[in-house]
Amino acid sequence: MPRCCFDAQRTLRGVECLRHYRKRYNDSLQEFTDTPVHDWASHGADAFRYLAVRHKTPVDKPPVPPPYPQTSQWS
Repeated sequence: MPRCCFDAQRTLRGVECLRHYRKRYNDSLQEFTDTPVHDWASHGADAFRYLAVRHKTPVDKPPVPPPYPQTSQWS
């Protein structure tokens, strides 16, 4: 989250989903449940979670050459 920047207007609904994503609290055991509450906020928060899990920071690597020459036979 510290590396994320959100456009205040265009991501308003997504940010609200992240703010409201939560787990249910069990008062008798005084602990949170293992699974989150499945409500309107869970879909947007899950989408952001999948982005965070899959995102990779670009690394400076040389470009991979194409597997074949880029010349045309029809010129």
